Amino acid sequence: MTDEQPGAAAPADGQPTTSRIARIGVDWWATIIAGVIALLAVANVLPKIPW
Repeated sequence: MTDEQPGAAAPADGQPTTSRIARIGVDWWATIIAGVIALLAVANVLPKIPW
């Protein structure tokens, strides 16, 4: 049994393949950005807000 889907078109030889960065979904980008902000906060790198 193959992993090919019956209705899926094969990429043409002349078309460029999609990069890994473009294939990451919006949800994963939000998770990555939130993780970076959390790491910066834990490392005490973010600027303090004088409230």
